[in-house]
Amino acid sequence: MRTDPRSTSDARLSVLLVEDNPGDAELVRLALAAAPSPTFEVVEVRRLSEAMAALDAAPFDAVVLDLSLPDSRGLPTFTVLHARRHALPVVVLTGLADEGAALGAVRLGAQDYLVKGEYDDRVLVRALRYAVERGKIIAQLERVLANLRAFDSMPTICAWCRRIRDTQDSWLSVEEYLSHRANAIPTHGICPNCRTRIENSGAG
Repeated sequence: MRTDPRSTSDARLSVLLVEDNPGDAELVRLALAAAPSPTFEVVEVRRLSEAMAALDAAPFDAVVLDLSLPDSRGLPTFTVLHARRHALPVVVLTGLADEGAALGAVRLGAQDYLVKGEYDDRVLVRALRYAVERGKIIAQLERVLANLRAFDSMPTICAWCRRIRDTQDSWLSVEEYLSHRANAIPTHGICPNCRTRIENSGAG
């Protein structure tokens, strides 16, 4: 299953449209079909249960989600789906009466919401493109945080050579340790104190 959204530079984005109103669904399909880049491949379902089955069956880059469905209404519509696919970007569709629930969905992780009848084709396409990009950034940040949590809480540092002992009892340079534990390759520079020492050492 795909957990990380792809870049919008890809030629095609796969979107799951969860909307039970045929007229509203048609507006979304037409708007995405008219987009010049990227192109959108839309899979349409009408119930939350159908959406969950679709997510289990195929990967998607984003979801357009109506909060009022035959088998789910309001904020729980989003929270149930979000719990199943935490990293998947979601753009919520809502009516004026449910705008409060849509704001709640954004607070809980939805990338954006649009009020039915108050958005045009360009707004919808832009919202989806931005949602996918923000989802990609969030996924990257979550990976960095996971790597940081993998650091030893109190690593042992050699008092002489400054190497660090890892959990396998190997002594690594700082660069090796960071590369292994945080998937990061540090750059090098000279701190102000060392620069002063170097300059002073050459003065005489």
